Amino acid sequence: MTKKQVISGIPYSIAFVYMLVSAAYILYSDRLVMAIAGADNEQIQTIQTEKGIAFVLLSGTILLLVIRRGIKVARSYEGVLYARERQKQKLFTDSEQKYITLFNTIPQPVWVFDEETLAILQVNDAACTMYGYTHAEYGNMTLHDLRPPTEMPVLERVLAAIRGHERNKIPYPLKHKRKDGSTIYVRIENVQIQLNGRKAWLAIGTDVTEDLKLKQELTMWNERLKAAHALSGMGYWTRQMDTNEIYWSDELYDMFGVTPESFALTEENVTRALSDDTEQSISFDATVWDNTDEIDLERRVMLPDGSRKWIQERIHAHRNADNTITMLEGIVMDITKRKEYEQRINDSNERLRMVMRATVEAIIDWDIASNKVYLSSGFSKYFGYNQYEDNYRIWADNICADDRGSVFAALQERLNDPTAEEIAAEYRFCKANGTTAWVAHKGICLRDQNGKATRVVSAMIDVTQQREYVQQIEHQNDALRDIAFLQSHVVRAPLATLMGLVTLLQQAEAEKAEADIYLKAIQESANKLDAVIHEIVRKTEAAESQLPTRG
Repeated sequence: MTKKQVISGIPYSIAFVYMLVSAAYILYSDRLVMAIAGADNEQIQTIQTEKGIAFVLLSGTILLLVIRRGIKVARSYEGVLYARERQKQKLFTDSEQKYITLFNTIPQPVWVFDEETLAILQVNDAACTMYGYTHAEYGNMTLHDLRPPTEMPVLERVLAAIRGHERNKIPYPLKHKRKDGSTIYVRIENVQIQLNGRKAWLAIGTDVTEDLKLKQELTMWNERLKAAHALSGMGYWTRQMDTNEIYWSDELYDMFGVTPESFALTEENVTRALSDDTEQSISFDATVWDNTDEIDLERRVMLPDGSRKWIQERIHAHRNADNTITMLEGIVMDITKRKEYEQRINDSNERLRMVMRATVEAIIDWDIASNKVYLSSGFSKYFGYNQYEDNYRIWADNICADDRGSVFAALQERLNDPTAEEIAAEYRFCKANGTTAWVAHKGICLRDQNGKATRVVSAMIDVTQQREYVQQIEHQNDALRDIAFLQSHVVRAPLATLMGLVTLLQQAEAEKAEADIYLKAIQESANKLDAVIHEIVRKTEAAESQLPTRG
């Protein structure tokens, strides 16, 4: 009951009490007068007068008491109503303060906007912090100011979707614009409310910009991982030990030549797929997990079409607090090409070792990347070094000191030239017995795709005898050149003299004295020719004695 209702009811209460008392007074007072006065009219009149006065006094007193009581009740009730009103106001104030405090302590941005005009009516502190606007600036803004111009059609679709629903959550992130012009992505949840008699919406936003970036990065890396798996021939699998549930990545199905539709992931099928015999499955020894949580395996498997391939498998075991294996996960890589390549390398190396044992040369195989050198047995056979296998410095340290600098410089120049494939040098090499041998050194340089030298394979051969033979031939050539000179110049001079003197004797009819002169000159020329012939013979014999013997 309100204060107005209490006060308006007081007159009715007074009138009711007055009529009730008056009716009772009249009814019972007249009976009392007739009983006292009887038939005495004068006495009746006197009593009636006194009764009227008494009635006025009594009714006035009663009216006064009733009015005072009504006023007191009204005042009392008014006090109660006032106290209730103040309590209600205090509760409202406290509630409003709690609402404002709660509104501002929400970590996500919150906006209250008018349903019709889209004007922003209230915002919390988080909305100011995240977007850079003040509360006053928000008071002059609408929802359009929080969107880039290109997002207006999206905003209209969102508003059309939320109308008619008291609560809704936008299923996709929306692009918002901050005060500094930067953009973020926000997920919005809307609740319809009444604010000061106006229909409004309370919108709560959650910044998912970093989540979207992370998701995009994860998606990108997943795609790269899938591509890497496809390129590397690698697959992934897991097995839950309690349920025996097995998972294979798509790469594994391709690797084993099966499809998810035709190949059930049962333990029997998987073990058969991992075997080298389609009729007999491999068996696993559980004791391999006794002292480790990770194992590496290489095995050959047979595919459904009968072909075989090599796989490498790395398996990791997950354990619980009781050290019981709860899950196995592994990666499987197709290493068939690597195995074939390794086999070709092994075959090639074996052939190389056989060639090294059979050849008369000393072989040097220099792996530049790992800085390892392999020396053949030729270093022991032809140069006398017994510890050639453990001493890769034998070659470099025993090049003759006078030739070492030029040999190293030429080798480095060839290594630095990305187009150079062959190396060649001739130098003096110190044998284990202290003698010096001339060696011819030839080899090939292997390079990577960038032209960088990675390996040099070369051979050394002792060419000391060949060089001596060449030197002897050169000496012989010098002697032959001298003989040729004697024949063409020295011999021809006395021969020409003899021929001229003979001609003169035939034509002259001179005296005996003149003839003696000619004969004496002929004798001298003959002697000279004889001496020249003896010199030619001597040099020829000397040249023949210097010829190298072959055998």
